[in-house]
Amino acid sequence: MAKLGVAVVAIATLAWFLVSWLVLHSPLTDAIGETAGVLAGVLLVVSVIGTVRASE
Repeated sequence: MAKLGVAVVAIATLAWFLVSWLVLHSPLTDAIGETAGVLAGVLLVVSVIGTVRASE
């Protein structure tokens, strides 16, 4: 199950990068920064969900 979650996050991160860079025509450095920000947000959500599940 964890491998599936990692794969989904990796694919979503790559998709966001490609949309930002190729579709929205953001400069490469901006696209990388946006991707890093989205990835940090996703990891924060996963961390909060894991903490809530562990405390139950």
